[in-house]
Amino acid sequence: LSDSWALTYGREGENATYAETASSFETKQVVGFLWPVALLKAHGKPIPKKLQVIQHQGAPVQGAVLVENVVGAIELASTSSKTAKRVVETGRDDSDQEGEADAGDADASLGRWSCQLFLQGRAGKVAAAESRELDKSETIILLAQQMKNALEDSRQIMGVTVSKASAMKDKVEARLSEDSTKLLSETIRREGTSCRAAVIWQNLKDCATTLAGITLGGNFTPRSPIAAALERNVAGSASILPAETPSDKVDDMCHEDAGQGDQVQAMTASANQLWSFIKAFRASNIIDKVAPDKSNLLEDMCRLQILARICVEPGLPAASECDSIEAAKSVLTKTKSSPFYCAVTVLPVGVFLCAQLRRFARLLSHAQVGP
Repeated sequence: LSDSWALTYGREGENATYAETASSFETKQVVGFLWPVALLKAHGKPIPKKLQVIQHQGAPVQGAVLVENVVGAIELASTSSKTAKRVVETGRDDSDQEGEADAGDADASLGRWSCQLFLQGRAGKVAAAESRELDKSETIILLAQQMKNALEDSRQIMGVTVSKASAMKDKVEARLSEDSTKLLSETIRREGTSCRAAVIWQNLKDCATTLAGITLGGNFTPRSPIAAALERNVAGSASILPAETPSDKVDDMCHEDAGQGDQVQAMTASANQLWSFIKAFRASNIIDKVAPDKSNLLEDMCRLQILARICVEPGLPAASECDSIEAAKSVLTKTKSSPFYCAVTVLPVGVFLCAQLRRFARLLSHAQVGP
């Protein structure tokens, strides 16, 4: 309930003043509190797939509507008001000469005010453009975070392909271009290290690192390693040997990892950790407590241990091991119900193991056939 009093001027061309007295009654019903995405992350709240979008302070804000109110949340309310007004004319002048004289004296002040308003309008346009760029970056970050969550969910991981991860990586790198980086740097320098742009800058770097690890497996060979791993149609040791006659460039194949440097070294270390873990797990007493209906899990774990052992042990595998190696690889890469199917065909370590086995097959073929 509020009362107000105001002195207003008449319409354009009318020299009159009015005294206005108003009394209003207003009610407000709170319907929730919008938590922006950054606030949800700061409090560890889950981020829903579908976000609510509202206009706040001239810019769209994405978030989730919760009943809990914290510092930084936006209150959503439904208001209703009734206002009673009383208008009394306090004065009137029907002559226009005084108005024309006043207009001539005000030219200089109007010029100064118009210049100031122009500068304020230009600054507002720049701020709106910066806000739109930050909104686009937050959208890309949200999509990248959803892809990361899908990779951690066994029910959604099959929907994430290497092509989708590569496309998302390109989008994140586009938000880290020279122009975008310059915009973020200027905003951080102007508003401080705890502003919205600083949070977006850190999240973009984290997303770029995560997506680089997801798409790392595609760099080991110019061919598609996943497609090549699923091509095998022939059983037996002959299936891991090349069908074509070895060329004179076998020496180059022996050194094909030389140009990959740290990537191959990192994948070899990961394969060694995988092999050591499975070896320790099978040697422990935990394996005796596995339920009988999980026997296929233990069998696939043995097959995965064979692939990891071949890749981390020095030298080439013996020709007599080719049948067991191919059998283990075929089951892991062709049986989609296998617990380790996604690990071998999608994750970088599994793709690296398959690529190493194909390289060993070419070297074994050269050793048996000769130059």
